[in-house]
Amino acid sequence: HTKLMSDLNCRRMYDLHFLSVRRSGRVRGLGTELVRMGEEGARERGCGCGRVFATSRFSARIFNKLGWTQTAKLRYEDFVDEEGDTILKETGDHQRMVTFSKVFS
Repeated sequence: HTKLMSDLNCRRMYDLHFLSVRRSGRVRGLGTELVRMGEEGARERGCGCGRVFATSRFSARIFNKLGWTQTAKLRYEDFVDEEGDTILKETGDHQRMVTFSKVFS
């Protein structure tokens, strides 16, 4: 957190923890609008930057579209326990988590 804030020259960070849209509401722009509203609220509260962990390809697409910068990718198959067994086994279409950051202007 502190290193990213320093790297982004940011004193107050917005952390987006969950973005979820019911399947029937997807492809209508609802997720994109929720992220935009979150950014606006963060700016109003004095946040100069934001961070998010996108856990699906759908949410990652939204953050890419809105100008967030990818900072890391973690494949779900790499999440293993002490014995090397995969922890996240049923991830469906989702293969990785992507972290994003953004400086709010």
